[in-house]
Amino acid sequence: MKCLATLLAIWPFLAVTSALAYEQSDRIWRFSLNTIELDPASDLTALPPIGGEFDMSSDIRPGVSFTYLLLDHIGLSVATAWPFSHDLHLRDSTGRSRAGSAHSMPVTASLQYYLPKIGRLKPWLGGGLSYIRFSRESAGGALAASADSMKLQSSTDVLLEAGLDWDIDRLLSLSLSVQQLQADTRVVLKQAGVRVDAVDMNLDPLIWSIGVSRRF
Repeated sequence: MKCLATLLAIWPFLAVTSALAYEQSDRIWRFSLNTIELDPASDLTALPPIGGEFDMSSDIRPGVSFTYLLLDHIGLSVATAWPFSHDLHLRDSTGRSRAGSAHSMPVTASLQYYLPKIGRLKPWLGGGLSYIRFSRESAGGALAASADSMKLQSSTDVLLEAGLDWDIDRLLSLSLSVQQLQADTRVVLKQAGVRVDAVDMNLDPLIWSIGVSRRF
């Protein structure tokens, strides 16, 4: 999977000790600043500008996650972020033009495996499911003459993640994580309520999070 090497390279996991990172029944809240980096690729538009390909901008928003340790090394985690704001553009042979905007709100659920502690570092790996809901879509700019509304379909798919906590004290840590999501959506364009085009778009977001975690 794309960016898997990045996920596996963010900690020196070969140098392990016997210390536990967390223990069964621990509860971990993480409060973070999240950056979503998109790698969009879409089909071509059939309406003017004919042959355009959709692009979507990145954004930064605060986020939160909660993890419950089912066992000493196994945790169940849910995470979300304040809705990200994106500008949509169309790229064609003449260049790149703004075509609208949308908000996205990712929600993830994952099973995490916590490796043995490395000094103050507590690394972990995870995998699970992601759900991305789009809202507040609007069409304009390059699409103004062809469509007066836009709708992006929600996406449910798999994810991989990795992260580490760096102990400040017994309960408080600095936290860094990355999630690689697989996500696809369909951009539905309408004019006066009638569908005039539907374009499939592959997003595959990479979400970086940095913040603090609190153990209870």
